[in-house]
Amino acid sequence: MTDRSAAVEDGVGDQVVEEKDPFAEQIREAWQSHSRGDNARALAIFQQVLSQDPNHIDANYGAGMALSAIGRFMGLLKPRPEVKLKHLKPELVEEMERQIKLEAIASFERVLELVDGIRKTQPGRATMLERLCRRKIEDLRSDEKPDE
Repeated sequence: MTDRSAAVEDGVGDQVVEEKDPFAEQIREAWQSHSRGDNARALAIFQQVLSQDPNHIDANYGAGMALSAIGRFMGLLKPRPEVKLKHLKPELVEEMERQIKLEAIASFERVLELVDGIRKTQPGRATMLERLCRRKIEDLRSDEKPDE
Protein backbone atom coordinates (compact mmCIF):
# COMPACT_ATOMS: atom_id res chain seq x y z
CA MET A 1 0.00 0.00 0.00
CA THR A 2 1.29 3.44 -0.79
CA ASP A 3 1.14 6.69 1.14
CA ARG A 4 -2.44 7.87 0.63
CA SER A 5 -2.57 11.27 2.26
CA ALA A 6 -4.59 12.86 -0.55
CA ALA A 7 -8.36 12.62 -0.92
CA VAL A 8 -9.43 9.22 -2.23
CA GLU A 9 -12.67 7.32 -2.61
CA ASP A 10 -13.17 4.54 -0.10
CA GLY A 11 -14.89 2.14 -2.49
CA VAL A 12 -18.43 3.08 -1.58
CA GLY A 13 -18.45 6.63 -2.91
CA ASP A 14 -17.26 8.49 0.17
CA GLN A 15 -14.43 10.91 -0.40
CA VAL A 16 -12.06 10.79 2.54
CA VAL A 17 -8.74 12.22 3.57
CA GLU A 18 -6.54 9.56 5.06
CA GLU A 19 -3.49 10.15 7.12
CA LYS A 20 -0.48 8.05 6.30
CA ASP A 21 -0.88 4.70 8.03
CA PRO A 22 2.50 3.74 9.52
CA PHE A 23 1.39 0.09 9.38
CA ALA A 24 0.15 0.11 5.77
CA GLU A 25 2.90 -2.17 4.48
CA GLN A 26 2.40 -4.70 7.27
CA ILE A 27 -1.37 -4.68 6.74
CA ARG A 28 -0.87 -5.24 3.00
CA GLU A 29 1.49 -8.13 3.70
CA ALA A 30 -0.96 -9.67 6.18
CA TRP A 31 -3.84 -9.49 3.68
CA GLN A 32 -1.63 -11.09 1.03
CA SER A 33 -0.85 -13.93 3.42
CA HIS A 34 -4.55 -14.31 4.22
CA SER A 35 -5.47 -14.44 0.52
CA ARG A 36 -2.85 -17.19 -0.02
CA GLY A 37 -4.39 -19.18 2.84
CA ASP A 38 -1.44 -18.59 5.17
CA ASN A 39 -3.67 -17.44 8.01
CA ALA A 40 -1.19 -18.20 10.77
CA ARG A 41 1.26 -15.73 9.19
CA ALA A 42 -1.50 -13.21 8.54
CA LEU A 43 -2.64 -13.43 12.15
CA ALA A 44 0.92 -12.99 13.43
CA ILE A 45 1.33 -9.82 11.36
CA PHE A 46 -2.06 -8.40 12.39
CA GLN A 47 -1.22 -9.14 16.04
CA GLN A 48 2.16 -7.45 15.66
CA VAL A 49 0.38 -4.30 14.47
CA LEU A 50 -2.13 -4.58 17.34
CA SER A 51 0.68 -4.87 19.87
CA GLN A 52 1.75 -1.38 18.78
CA ASP A 53 -1.71 0.05 18.07
CA PRO A 54 -4.60 -1.86 19.71
CA ASN A 55 -7.07 0.54 18.06
CA HIS A 56 -5.98 -0.18 14.49
CA ILE A 57 -9.32 -0.96 12.88
CA ASP A 58 -7.90 -2.83 9.86
CA ALA A 59 -5.65 -5.00 12.03
CA ASN A 60 -8.55 -5.86 14.33
CA TYR A 61 -10.75 -6.78 11.36
CA GLY A 62 -7.94 -8.74 9.72
CA ALA A 63 -7.20 -10.64 12.94
CA GLY A 64 -10.88 -11.62 13.11
CA MET A 65 -10.83 -12.83 9.52
CA ALA A 66 -7.62 -14.82 9.99
CA LEU A 67 -8.93 -16.36 13.21
CA SER A 68 -12.19 -17.29 11.48
CA ALA A 69 -10.27 -19.07 8.75
CA ILE A 70 -8.09 -20.88 11.29
CA GLY A 71 -11.24 -21.89 13.19
CA ARG A 72 -12.75 -23.36 10.01
CA PHE A 73 -9.53 -25.34 9.53
CA MET A 74 -9.72 -26.59 13.12
CA GLY A 75 -13.25 -27.80 12.41
CA LEU A 76 -11.85 -29.93 9.61
CA LEU A 77 -9.52 -31.62 12.10
CA LYS A 78 -12.38 -32.95 14.19
CA PRO A 79 -11.99 -36.70 14.25
CA ARG A 80 -14.37 -38.63 12.09
CA PRO A 81 -14.99 -42.37 12.41
CA GLU A 82 -13.19 -43.06 9.14
CA VAL A 83 -10.08 -41.10 10.22
CA LYS A 84 -7.89 -42.45 13.01
CA LEU A 85 -5.54 -39.88 14.53
CA LYS A 86 -3.32 -41.24 17.30
CA HIS A 87 -2.22 -37.99 18.93
CA LEU A 88 -5.14 -35.64 18.35
CA LYS A 89 -7.78 -35.88 21.05
CA PRO A 90 -11.26 -34.78 19.92
CA GLU A 91 -11.88 -32.73 23.07
CA LEU A 92 -8.60 -30.82 22.55
CA VAL A 93 -9.50 -29.97 18.95
CA GLU A 94 -12.99 -28.85 20.01
CA GLU A 95 -11.62 -26.64 22.80
CA MET A 96 -9.04 -25.07 20.48
CA GLU A 97 -11.73 -24.39 17.87
CA ARG A 98 -13.99 -22.84 20.54
CA GLN A 99 -11.20 -20.57 21.82
CA ILE A 100 -10.29 -19.46 18.30
CA LYS A 101 -13.93 -18.58 17.57
CA LEU A 102 -14.15 -16.58 20.79
CA GLU A 103 -11.03 -14.63 19.83
CA ALA A 104 -12.42 -13.98 16.34
CA ILE A 105 -15.68 -12.71 17.83
CA ALA A 106 -13.72 -10.44 20.20
CA SER A 107 -11.78 -9.00 17.23
CA PHE A 108 -14.98 -8.24 15.30
CA GLU A 109 -16.59 -6.74 18.42
CA ARG A 110 -13.54 -4.49 18.81
CA VAL A 111 -14.04 -3.23 15.24
CA LEU A 112 -17.65 -2.42 16.13
CA GLU A 113 -16.38 -0.34 19.06
CA LEU A 114 -13.90 1.49 16.81
CA VAL A 115 -16.17 2.10 13.83
CA ASP A 116 -17.76 5.21 15.35
CA GLY A 117 -14.36 6.87 15.17
CA ILE A 118 -14.45 6.81 11.36
CA ARG A 119 -18.19 7.36 10.86
CA LYS A 120 -17.89 11.12 10.21
CA THR A 121 -15.00 10.96 7.77
CA GLN A 122 -15.75 7.58 6.18
CA PRO A 123 -19.46 6.83 6.61
CA GLY A 124 -19.64 4.25 3.84
CA ARG A 125 -16.64 2.34 5.15
CA ALA A 126 -18.01 2.51 8.69
CA THR A 127 -21.36 1.07 7.57
CA MET A 128 -19.66 -1.63 5.52
CA LEU A 129 -17.40 -2.70 8.39
CA GLU A 130 -20.31 -2.68 10.79
CA ARG A 131 -22.37 -4.95 8.53
CA LEU A 132 -19.48 -7.30 7.81
CA CYS A 133 -18.55 -7.63 11.48
CA ARG A 134 -22.11 -8.19 12.64
CA ARG A 135 -22.53 -10.91 10.00
CA LYS A 136 -19.24 -12.62 10.96
CA ILE A 137 -20.18 -12.54 14.65
CA GLU A 138 -23.60 -13.99 13.83
CA ASP A 139 -22.03 -16.75 11.70
CA LEU A 140 -19.45 -17.63 14.35
CA ARG A 141 -22.08 -17.75 17.09
CA SER A 142 -24.43 -19.88 14.99
CA ASP A 143 -21.58 -22.38 14.51
CA GLU A 144 -21.41 -22.76 18.30
CA LYS A 145 -25.03 -23.88 18.65
CA PRO A 146 -25.55 -27.63 18.80
CA ASP A 147 -27.29 -29.23 15.86
CA GLU A 148 -30.96 -29.72 16.45
